[in-house]
Amino acid sequence: MPRNFLAPYRFEIVRDGKINFLKFLKENKGNHYIDKKDQTELLLNSVNIQNNIAWGVIKYGRYGTERDVVDTITQKITKKIEARESPLDDYFYLIECDKSGKGYMVLQRTGNIGVRSAFSEALKSWGLNIKIEPILLRLKEWLNNPIMEVRIRIPKKPKDVDSRLDKIGIENEDDSFVEISIKSKRNRALQLVDKLKQSLINQQLSDIGYIYDENEEKIIVVKVGKSQRTINLTKGKLRTWIEVENLNIIKTEAENLLKELKEEEK
Repeated sequence: MPRNFLAPYRFEIVRDGKINFLKFLKENKGNHYIDKKDQTELLLNSVNIQNNIAWGVIKYGRYGTERDVVDTITQKITKKIEARESPLDDYFYLIECDKSGKGYMVLQRTGNIGVRSAFSEALKSWGLNIKIEPILLRLKEWLNNPIMEVRIRIPKKPKDVDSRLDKIGIENEDDSFVEISIKSKRNRALQLVDKLKQSLINQQLSDIGYIYDENEEKIIVVKVGKSQRTINLTKGKLRTWIEVENLNIIKTEAENLLKELKEEEK
């Protein structure tokens, strides 16, 4: 099962007139947005509102490729997903908006897939001019906690392991990526060199460079209390996410993150 995360954002509505964001969401419940270039579809599936907070589920998925669906018990193909069809996954969201049209947004990520860009484009296509920016949470504090894992996700197969991976015999390499994972042993933690830590804390990302590919993704997983936090560095951009182990309490986890965001702004 892919890991699930909560990603924090700050947003601002660029007003052409007076727009109530939460009311706008309610009015657009059930609306679809299709990105023909990326071959993705988004559906604003549910909207719940209480005071100045909205939450619900965004459905999102890709289309463009024919796929078979197999019954895992009988091993028989039960149906075929046509290229024009898009299987949709659920992504939780929580939004707090003040009267000036500014606020916080918490969006679920599943594995390496998030909905921020698609949701932003959907809102704009429905008539809302909005700017959404990621928030970095307590980076210095996180990096002083035990580091449990470092991963490097590479878009293309590195040349120095090319011949070795050929033995596996994967034919559709264009649909894959290579991931290198370094994990700490049980009850141990990984140690990052001070120079790398400081570059991350100061956001001097050009000092870090890349290992295999300029488009590679670097991921650092740290333990904070009983939960895990993820620091992501991709294409010179730094992101921080919070891992959610139990999706049944994702709304509570998002509310706690929202509280943390507001306290950090004080």
